[in-house]
Amino acid sequence: MVTDVQDHTKINLFTELTERLASGISAESLVRAACAFHKRGLLVCIDDVGTGQNTPQMVLSMNGSVDEYKFAFQDFRPYDNIRSIEPQLDFWYHLAQRDHKMLAIEGVETKAELTEIQNKYNYDVVQGYLLGRPVLLSSATDSN
Repeated sequence: MVTDVQDHTKINLFTELTERLASGISAESLVRAACAFHKRGLLVCIDDVGTGQNTPQMVLSMNGSVDEYKFAFQDFRPYDNIRSIEPQLDFWYHLAQRDHKMLAIEGVETKAELTEIQNKYNYDVVQGYLLGRPVLLSSATDSN
């Protein structure tokens, strides 16, 4: 159904895989799902990279079928400032750069966070309460 919708629109749809390993859902089934979506020409996003069960090992096991990593600030809250989670953010940023993946950052809640992201990182998409909805990084600069 999603493939059919994608075939009839110019908007890129992302299939977002989340960290829901549970009874009956194995890591292998997630890898197969990512591959199946990718083979159908759908963009695949891994949500909340680096937290919960979305470890680097898990993400890398499906890396060939993944188009975007999504890094969630809210999964690290409370924190004093972005610098306290910078090692995790840097890891996913550099992995995305190395493997030619898009990188979305979600959970941006303050202008200070947005400014720090804009000054240090070259991301594709940011989203959060500050922005009201997901926007391209270039649009975030214009609207704030």
